[in-house]
Amino acid sequence: MAKNENKLNLEKIFEKNGINIKTLAQVLENSEINSITQISLNSLIPNRFQPRIKFDEEKLKEMAESIAKHGVITPIIVRPIQEGQYEIVTGERRTRASKLIHKETIPAIIAEFSDQQMMELSLIENIQRENLTGIEEARSYEAMKQHLGYTQAQIAKEVGKPRSHVANLLRLLTLPAAVQAAILEEKISTGHAKLLVGLDDQTAVHLTNKIIRENLSVRDVEHLLLLNQPMKNNKKKTQDSEIAQKYTQFEKILIEKLNCKQIRVDKKKIQFKFNSMEELEEFITKVKMN
Repeated sequence: MAKNENKLNLEKIFEKNGINIKTLAQVLENSEINSITQISLNSLIPNRFQPRIKFDEEKLKEMAESIAKHGVITPIIVRPIQEGQYEIVTGERRTRASKLIHKETIPAIIAEFSDQQMMELSLIENIQRENLTGIEEARSYEAMKQHLGYTQAQIAKEVGKPRSHVANLLRLLTLPAAVQAAILEEKISTGHAKLLVGLDDQTAVHLTNKIIRENLSVRDVEHLLLLNQPMKNNKKKTQDSEIAQKYTQFEKILIEKLNCKQIRVDKKKIQFKFNSMEELEEFITKVKMN
């Protein structure tokens, strides 16, 4: 009976840590989990697969105040990595908050987790439970593609979100580093960022700075892009413009070289136009002489 009660208590603790019963069952098969133990905060290292990059300092202070009064209510979960050292599976915020008030130990459950389980827990379940920034979420989806081999459809199914949501966030990773940093630091919203996708890098950075400086809303940016057509030039349009300039340069070279004003250079072709047979014969004579 005591063993069953212990299992039920473990299930509740794992559930509070965002770990589903299926994963718990897998871990219990490979681990001898006896009880909650106090471990040194100095023996902990962060979860390598933690999707959250930025932690809200104010919320950490609030949690630290609560821990100072009531202690850590829900034990963190860790896995052993070497003698006397553990990697945090779940409980990064509780660990950071405990360090803020200079606690020496924290209650923990020690269990064996594989790298695959760590990635799934940190990437999938944290996305479902945590209020991540758009960039943190996008990087998590990219990690699921790279490390777990998931397609966009599989990612959407695992995290319980539309495929279009996953696809749109992954596009944020094409933005310049300065814009991604602004999203990460919550200086601009994901809604702002989606409007910047497809703009050339210089325009995207310029508009990001304008959003921050003038505190523009998403609607303001939409209106600005509609009114100011040059700002809508995306990377493809910029490339097309550069190609068009090259065609014009080629035309000038041929016109000067062949003394023929009606030459048009376009994609995959050069056009010569003549008003009469005499003009054509004259042109051919010049080509032969060159």
